[in-house]
Amino acid sequence: MDPVIETLVSAGPLGAVIVGLAVAFWRQSRALADVQKDRVEDAKKVTATLLVLNDKWNDTLNHLATVVDALKERR
Repeated sequence: MDPVIETLVSAGPLGAVIVGLAVAFWRQSRALADVQKDRVEDAKKVTATLLVLNDKWNDTLNHLATVVDALKERR
């Protein structure tokens, strides 16, 4: 038998508590990792949206500059 398991079994109820806490910790770690992955995906979506909006803004400014230049030439 593994020495860790032997130690936990010999600890009696305290060993069961330690195993329970370890399982709870593992579950919380997995849940945290899942939430972090979701946050990364959300951040990627927001960044992509902002880049699209920035491109549209730059296109609008370039078009406006072209129109202003054309109006200046008419004078």
